[in-house]
Amino acid sequence: MGWHFRTALLLLANAFILVSAIVFAAGLFRPIPPSSSSAALVDDGPISEVAPFQKVVFLIVDALRSDFVYGLDSNFEFTQNLIRLGAAMPFTVKTSSPSLTRSCVMAMTIGSASSFLDVFNNADDGPGRPDKRDTWLARLKAAGKGKLLFYGDDTWAQLFPDLWDRGHFHSALFVPDLHSIDINITTSALDELHRDDWSAMVLHLPGIDHIGHMGGAGSHLMASKQKQMDNIVQKIYTRLEQEVHLSSTLLIVGGDHGMDQLGGHGGGSDPEISAAMMFISPHLQSINQGYESPTTPSGGMFDYYTSIKQVDLVPTIAGLLGIPIPNDSIGMFIPGLLPIWKNMVDRVQLIIGNIKHLRALLCKNDCITNMSDMVGNRIQKVMETATIGIIRVSLLLCGIITAFIALLLSCYACDSFSWFNWNFFTFNLFYTVYGLSMMSQYIVESEHHFWFCSSTLWIGYLVFIAGRHSRTHSFSWVHGHKAKLGDVYDVRGFLSRHPCDLQALLAATFLATSVKFTMQLTKVLNSSSIEILCTALAHGAMTLAALTFELASAIRNAPDQMNCTPRWLQSFLERLEPPLVARFAFLCLLGGFIYLPLRLRAKKQVTMKKEILNVYLIIQSTPVNIPLFLVYRLQLESLLAIPTSLSAFQICISVVLFGQSAFFAIGNSNSIATLKYTDGFNGLNAHHWLLSPVHTFCSNYAGPIWWSCNGLRLLGTRMTTVKDHMGLRSAFVAYGLLCSMIACFLLRDGTFIWTVMAPKFTYTLLWTIPFHLLFNMGLPIVVWMAAS
Repeated sequence: MGWHFRTALLLLANAFILVSAIVFAAGLFRPIPPSSSSAALVDDGPISEVAPFQKVVFLIVDALRSDFVYGLDSNFEFTQNLIRLGAAMPFTVKTSSPSLTRSCVMAMTIGSASSFLDVFNNADDGPGRPDKRDTWLARLKAAGKGKLLFYGDDTWAQLFPDLWDRGHFHSALFVPDLHSIDINITTSALDELHRDDWSAMVLHLPGIDHIGHMGGAGSHLMASKQKQMDNIVQKIYTRLEQEVHLSSTLLIVGGDHGMDQLGGHGGGSDPEISAAMMFISPHLQSINQGYESPTTPSGGMFDYYTSIKQVDLVPTIAGLLGIPIPNDSIGMFIPGLLPIWKNMVDRVQLIIGNIKHLRALLCKNDCITNMSDMVGNRIQKVMETATIGIIRVSLLLCGIITAFIALLLSCYACDSFSWFNWNFFTFNLFYTVYGLSMMSQYIVESEHHFWFCSSTLWIGYLVFIAGRHSRTHSFSWVHGHKAKLGDVYDVRGFLSRHPCDLQALLAATFLATSVKFTMQLTKVLNSSSIEILCTALAHGAMTLAALTFELASAIRNAPDQMNCTPRWLQSFLERLEPPLVARFAFLCLLGGFIYLPLRLRAKKQVTMKKEILNVYLIIQSTPVNIPLFLVYRLQLESLLAIPTSLSAFQICISVVLFGQSAFFAIGNSNSIATLKYTDGFNGLNAHHWLLSPVHTFCSNYAGPIWWSCNGLRLLGTRMTTVKDHMGLRSAFVAYGLLCSMIACFLLRDGTFIWTVMAPKFTYTLLWTIPFHLLFNMGLPIVVWMAAS
């Protein structure tokens, strides 16, 4: 087959890969259509004629997991005292998946079911996409009871930009430190409590969520942050008792979602969807005898007191403030708050009003009269309509067929494949096992086991090859420590608990990077020793700046990792501004990319630019993950030391396995909870439309990017070898995409389609489009062009 014909097949295969991913995504992630019944709703006024409260302070503490407030280790001492006295009625609120701020805010204001598309909207730190649906806030404003105020996370401004009369919004993703935003929000809130021109004040404090993302739920900074949040509750409650114009004000304190042990959220696990929620007022003591606090869970590990749905907050707040229920609310009034109404008739009217609203929402032409069926099963049908009902099966099938065509074209474009040869058999066996594993919820949630085990078996095969010759087979130890997720997390946990060992490994990693750069420089730079020395020193300054940035960030976000650092160095790092240090390092990187083309030929430029790129990838990684780059280098050198030349297929599968293993080794998974946003702002003071997404992507895919770039050293410079490598990478991507598609299609009616399979396909999209096009296809082309 001709060279040009194979190239055309390869380009066509990648076009089919791109089209199949887009088509399938359009069928799976179809936007929820506007409610056809909402327009027919008749506003019958408030569900209760008696409004116990005239004002509300809605205090959202981001990621306030239930045990943070109710558990035995909680530092919410004043809040727990209110629970014991009866001034606070505690609940555990259960969020829907995805457990992200945007979804939870919509559930707490609109009362509608969540959509997985909120995952993509939640990652936007720009102007956002407003939601025009009805909210209890809009109802309260329409009632003319006062102004609406907001201070905190700008997700609220993105959703409801025209709703607020006064306030200040802070970036949802960019948090400069752990305390300043919380302090500023609290100061503004306390000032607003002196005024009497508002009816609702919404506060959204990000501190606990940020600590969780940086150091996990068990971070030693969590205790002091909990005390700070408890102090805020105390100050607001004291004002409610003292200020006459606040006598009819309800304080609602709770979390939008929880967090897992690593501090992430977005999935459907119990710690991620369990948040504290309390209704607080001095008037509640007359109807509430109080609860034991702190206490132990009454059900699951995070189920304290009574569990409620997050959407139930909407009709409850509407009833307590005497306003109509928002049009799209599917919630039910919380029964535990009914005793606030002394008159039984008022309670009955409230429940009937809630049911009438649901009946109008759920019924179209033929309304059923069985009230219990309407409230129970029909609500579930509404929620199913918001999830399973929006999937377009025809698009899913088109995407699967297109991906299958892409796979055939990719295989036909590869020189390594011929029908029924050993490579073709290995390739199909590998992905048959992978495809079958995608049918298991447990394996999808723990996909690292598949890649770690596959990598270990592949290493054994390569050791066997090396053992038949004279040289090393010692590289099996390097990857053996990554055979299990527990081992990976144990190593990370060990480094977190032993800062001296961590800092020694950090220094070794940066030193190895500089030494490798200098060694490569002496080979490719035919110049005086002075220029080599100056260039090596410049790279050393860049590496030192990167190390300084990591330490300066750690001293603020994870100071426990800096315990063994000399006090003078800690003081120096505390005075530094990490964004400024990061900018200096990035400028050095940019200078290196500009300088090298002036001094080196194209082929030699690529080698040196890889070493500069390695520094950037290290900057985009957290300190506990940086030593892994030293492991990657040892793995690569061991592969290069194998005496026999690896075939294009062996090189490709090595890079694929090590790249996938590197992705999971840094703590990633198929859950949205492990997606890291904070490194997207390295060197920035605000969201940037291009740099922030690039930084975020590179921080989450630093390991695979390293292997795609440095793994090319295993290839030769012949175009036939490079083209075959690209064809193999396309075949691997097409097969993986096809397996993920088929699994989502077959499991589309299952209970975990949105909690497990949809996140898995989202990661598949990232592997397929940006990663594959840029690093699987773009980089080999650049290498070949430089070599030519």
